[in-house]
Amino acid sequence: MGKDASYTAGFKLKAVQYALEHGNRAASRHFGVGETSIRYWRDQEEKLKATKKTRRSFRSAKTGRYPNVEEQLVRHIRELRQDGCAVSLDIVQTEARRIAQAQGIEAKEFKASSGWTTQMHPLDYVYLSLRCKVQLLTEEGAEVQTMLQYVHNSSEKPPKVLRMFRLTRDGENQRLASCGVDNHWLLWHAVQPYNLLGILASGLEPRLLVDHWMGDHQAKVALGRCRDLDLGPSGNTEPGSPGSHESTRALGRWQPHILGTVTWHSSTVPLGPSNKAEPHQSPLNYNEYVVYKPAQVCLRYLLEFED
Repeated sequence: MGKDASYTAGFKLKAVQYALEHGNRAASRHFGVGETSIRYWRDQEEKLKATKKTRRSFRSAKTGRYPNVEEQLVRHIRELRQDGCAVSLDIVQTEARRIAQAQGIEAKEFKASSGWTTQMHPLDYVYLSLRCKVQLLTEEGAEVQTMLQYVHNSSEKPPKVLRMFRLTRDGENQRLASCGVDNHWLLWHAVQPYNLLGILASGLEPRLLVDHWMGDHQAKVALGRCRDLDLGPSGNTEPGSPGSHESTRALGRWQPHILGTVTWHSSTVPLGPSNKAEPHQSPLNYNEYVVYKPAQVCLRYLLEFED
């Protein structure tokens, strides 16, 4: 193999084992690689054993030209998040330039471009690439208490809320305001962990909106003209064609008490306790909704429940 050849972890472990039995020089001749590589692989033995045998290299994240700037910047980002503050790419770039200036680095040398952020820690870069502000909320304040009441009245056995975040996706508020559909409600949408990053980055796509009902028992949704769908004993849960309506509500066996419905932050929120409703034949426990256009949905909150 040439000097630029790439070797799998399995190949390297075989070479390491041979070197342990016969020496580095013999392993070098037997496997056709340099002694330097053999010695390096022996130092990596534990790491090689812990990885897949087909893996070919261990590449670390890029190291930028200004590690001191990056170190202070990451510390600043973590402090902002701990304080419940949203962090955007603009905030990161502005703070990076300020730190660089304080360290005597000229502006023409360090511009904190969007490309520069790719040299940051992968998790920090992924967070910024979402183009979605995620702000941790504390238990104090009416906002969190309203959400907790909503959770409590939305289920027979309310789950334990571990953390609550306020979400702001770039341009989504403006899109909702200009979609021309009124009758805004704050509704739940269940999200699996493996779908979370995709939804934060791209929002709820039309396929998700139609295929998965949204329980009212957290996104701000423009329902507009909403038709009621009585599923009856047939159990047909297909939302069907919207016709002249912008949304569909499938009636469940339990519905929030109408006297508990409030208007909060320009949205209707069904905070009332659930009551048995007629008819009782529905296969659904609670009312569920479908909207047909992504512009009708604006992500508002993310709640993490105890499994």
